[in-house]
Amino acid sequence: MKDWLANLSALLAAAAAIAAGLYAVKAMVMTARTPAGGPGLSGDPQRVALEDERRRAINHLREIQFDRDTGKLDQADYERLRTRYEREAMEVLARMDAFEQSRGGTP
Repeated sequence: MKDWLANLSALLAAAAAIAAGLYAVKAMVMTARTPAGGPGLSGDPQRVALEDERRRAINHLREIQFDRDTGKLDQADYERLRTRYEREAMEVLARMDAFEQSRGGTP
């Protein structure tokens, strides 16, 4: 009887783990299919492009931080790349502000 309960418990735990994994994969796929800016985005191609540029700049910053933390990137290269990607992010944010103002919105 105990073996049967142990097997059932293990089976239920495995099923829960598989369900959680499938849920996480679904969330990642749906996020990848959602346009930049999320479901409420107006669909303006220029805004979508700006959101994509912003997201890329932020991802670059995260990647170089990770690479430095794991030893793949030395401090000098990290600082050089960080300066570059921060400048790119600031330029994109300025263009996003200008775009919003040109549309009559607030940044």
